[in-house]
Amino acid sequence: MSTDPVILKAISSCIFTEGDRDPLSYFEIVTIKRGDRVKLCYLCLGRHAFYLLRMNMKGLISSGTIEYDSTDKAVVDPANNSAMLLILTGMTEWEDNQVSIASDDRHNLLLRLVVAWQTHHMWKSNTLKYLPVSSRIRVHPFKGFVRKEVGGYSIFLRESFQERPSDGSYLGSRREYSFVESRGIECRVRIEEPIPIDWAKEEIALKFLAVEERLRMVDQSETWFNVIQEKPYMKRMNLNDDLSAWSGWEFLSKTMTKASACVLLRRKYTPPLMDNRQDIIVTVHCPMKIMGKGRFTDEELLTECHIIADSITSMIEVPQCKNFTRGVNVFGRVVRQYCDMLQAKVDALMFNSEAYKWLNSRLDVRPSFAVHAKRIVAAVISLLHREGLLQDRKELPHSIDERLPMNSNLPDMIEDLRWASVEGFGNLLKSGGFGDDNTEYDAVRNAWYSRVSSYVTYCLDGGLLGSRLTLKLLLAATLLQLLRKEKCVLLRAQVSAALTGIISADKSMKKPLAEAGLMKLAVDLLDIK
Repeated sequence: MSTDPVILKAISSCIFTEGDRDPLSYFEIVTIKRGDRVKLCYLCLGRHAFYLLRMNMKGLISSGTIEYDSTDKAVVDPANNSAMLLILTGMTEWEDNQVSIASDDRHNLLLRLVVAWQTHHMWKSNTLKYLPVSSRIRVHPFKGFVRKEVGGYSIFLRESFQERPSDGSYLGSRREYSFVESRGIECRVRIEEPIPIDWAKEEIALKFLAVEERLRMVDQSETWFNVIQEKPYMKRMNLNDDLSAWSGWEFLSKTMTKASACVLLRRKYTPPLMDNRQDIIVTVHCPMKIMGKGRFTDEELLTECHIIADSITSMIEVPQCKNFTRGVNVFGRVVRQYCDMLQAKVDALMFNSEAYKWLNSRLDVRPSFAVHAKRIVAAVISLLHREGLLQDRKELPHSIDERLPMNSNLPDMIEDLRWASVEGFGNLLKSGGFGDDNTEYDAVRNAWYSRVSSYVTYCLDGGLLGSRLTLKLLLAATLLQLLRKEKCVLLRAQVSAALTGIISADKSMKKPLAEAGLMKLAVDLLDIK
């Protein structure tokens, strides 16, 4: 790489005729991939275009003049330090309208290319434009496959499949796409509408939706159907660095006329506010007359369905958002104008325990209330240590936060939690008052206190320390201590049942348990009525 004016002048004479020169500012030896051919050449940056000069300096390579006007964006490969791809627009002679470049000094080349591109556009339009630089590109389909767009998503489908209009068998808030090939094998992709997640309710599990899907697929004339296999499914490809959480369920069934492989996928926590979920159903049908002759096996049918399901990729690109404060979104994948909204919802404790775990592990997002929850957890651990419990886990307080006091008093921490809850409730009311409507005021206040309790419970049940500190561990340690102190045979039997996960306590147990003094913590955790 060089900006030596003498060398640039010599190179310029090999590219331009006298009087028709574009002053060059930079050159570098790069590797160009064009189709299946790979060659070395000089990449030279001019004022209005860049040029690809042969290594013997005997003219440009074929179509070696690429104007900045036809350069749409640059893509760099984060997996190595040399690969770069320039995406072109308009009619060009480059395969797939893209130039694949490998440079030993990619960083410097890209910086100078961006400056040259922006300078050209400022000169031409008198406006400031920026060359988009992306760190990824859509993965190309496998050999023999093509990319199809279905309802805001893309899939990989064999070239032999042809799209056909839907027969209207599925109605409602959903979109269905049907593809068929010459042998009669049919692929259906159904995209359900995204719906907001109701954090207060349990969502319908995919395995139950799979039962509905099987009944929907079976014709009224069918006399029987057989489920060959059914199990959870894990999506194996993330082709665009999607932040959402994917879960799945699959089954293989057969009737008298057809065999069907089906994968049900659920995409949760979709950007930018991470509060929607969407179900996608992929089904591949094969006539039994083909299966019976051995031309298409069960494994091939499942593989066909798996490839389609694994390749499902959202077509919506979320712009990057880096250097966001408070540690939110270390992946830099949430739109900036939504970051404050997301953090506000987290601070208001509007999610459930599953969502808190996902937000913390995937985006490094946690509520501002977490500092108070940490103190409560540390105080509980300190209390148990003073009672002689969890002696083999003395490092737990340090794992929460090294700045926390090691001898926290639980009553003091509970009082601190109460004041923090009141303060948090006051923050919720800042956006607007309730006037004289005491009923609505009480409802909002009680809902907030309920969310605080749920979040503290989540932190005690593995939310802060994972499997090292859970409610099950706390109960086991506490109840084992009770076994040492109590001599009641009935209590021993009930505690033994509790340790095996078969808690069947009644009111008669509450009194002897409460008499254990500090072991009243077990009563509160068990919530014995």
